[in-house]
Amino acid sequence: MEKVIRDKTVNYTAYEGGSNFLGTTTVDLPEFSFLSDSIKGAGMLGETELPAFGQFSSMTVTLNWSTIEPAAITLMESGRKMITLRSAQQALDKTSGTQRFEAVKIVLGGTVKTQSLGSLEVGAATGGSTEMELTYVKMSVGGKDLIEIDKYNMIYKINGKDQLADLRKALGE
Repeated sequence: MEKVIRDKTVNYTAYEGGSNFLGTTTVDLPEFSFLSDSIKGAGMLGETELPAFGQFSSMTVTLNWSTIEPAAITLMESGRKMITLRSAQQALDKTSGTQRFEAVKIVLGGTVKTQSLGSLEVGAATGGSTEMELTYVKMSVGGKDLIEIDKYNMIYKINGKDQLADLRKALGE
């Protein structure tokens, strides 16, 4: 069993369409939240929220900018945009005591929901941001796929395992 302490992101890059560099300052990554509904009834002690497995609430990513960034405006063009984030994550191997870097890759697909230009102030960053509604997320660490969600194609995988195979089978797909 690997004994690793993952410490921090040492650096990262952001690209749109695989080659258009995005000069972001920070990226607020999506949160995964299942749609849920309350159930209560005989034989239960009160109510509980049960998630609808494989049904996700809105997922967003926010790209933050230092200045008025032409790439941010380009993202506002119609159609789905694919953002690729690559980071070097520092990790400590507890067994050997050595530090190493792990490659983290996050691919996000979606459309711009809001675009803030920020504010103008002498000698200061504008602090603009772009928020995108996501329909696709795929993340891997060290070349191992951890999660993939594709809302339009009913794909939900954790550690490479298809979580919705039984659902698609029940639907005759």
